[in-house]
Amino acid sequence: MSMAAPEPLFDYPAHFFPIDITHGDVKVKVLKIGWEGVCMDDKCGEPAIIYFHGGGYCGGSPRGYANFCAMLSRMCRARVYSVDYRLVPEHKIEDGVEDCVTVYKWLISNIGQDPANVCLVGDSAGGGLVLAALQVVCGGPDSQFSIATEVIPTPAGAVLISPYADVSFSSKSSTENLTTDPIIGKKLQNVLRKFTLRGEMSDDNDPRVSFIQGMFFETFPPMYVCASETESLYDDAVTICSKAKARGIPVTFDSAPFGVHIYPIFSAFAPEYQDGLEKMARFIRNIFHMDRDYAQASKNSNRPKFIPGSNKKNKDPRSPVQST
Repeated sequence: MSMAAPEPLFDYPAHFFPIDITHGDVKVKVLKIGWEGVCMDDKCGEPAIIYFHGGGYCGGSPRGYANFCAMLSRMCRARVYSVDYRLVPEHKIEDGVEDCVTVYKWLISNIGQDPANVCLVGDSAGGGLVLAALQVVCGGPDSQFSIATEVIPTPAGAVLISPYADVSFSSKSSTENLTTDPIIGKKLQNVLRKFTLRGEMSDDNDPRVSFIQGMFFETFPPMYVCASETESLYDDAVTICSKAKARGIPVTFDSAPFGVHIYPIFSAFAPEYQDGLEKMARFIRNIFHMDRDYAQASKNSNRPKFIPGSNKKNKDPRSPVQST
């Protein structure tokens, strides 16, 4: 049974289409999201974003991220495929990786989407899954995953928002930032580690669960990574950037001096986070070679603006989707 389309939190012109994707023996539920005017035809060839939601690999859903993905759709002029991947502890973490890669394979193989018009985006655990998906796509059988049997064409880019990619929580920030991170405390760290290992693995540094320990291949696409300096996962982002740069991979790192975990996602409610969201969207538009066209279209657009917490369709200076 397909998931039901969510009720929008705000009054804005976006469309939500629950779909089932099948590639080989794997079936994955996906929520396709698009702002008014964005081409929603799978085969139209226009830019597409594949979104992997957060939730510590054990929670979250595309429905919970529907409004944020609608914002991304408008800001990046792209349709968004939000993946309902399998979660731990009911499933292995590699099952979730397989689901994410399946949607990418489906889009470029079954549908014929040009990989140069695809960007992978994820927050927290979803950011970890973006890294894992790149390891499968770019490394194939040389990666740490048994599901990787071939090298797949590389997407145009990847965005990792406060990535959770080290299940061991052994970094300096995972301890020192406990007093400044209101979301990921010590108890939650222990629960997430237990759920991910599932009693089947004893090594929390195994690259099959801690993707940060996996290979960083030179064929990785340009990456945008962001994190708050006060969150416990800050060092995950720093290490990912360091390892990527060491392999010659183009990396843009946005290090916010303050903010909560996955802070750009809260920009609709916290004006101080809007700059981070716009930097991320600008990166995506740039890899799609559309930033100039976006700015002109936004300037000339008469569409209603996205207004957090309101049903009124007028311009609000706090809106995270104002033109650049």
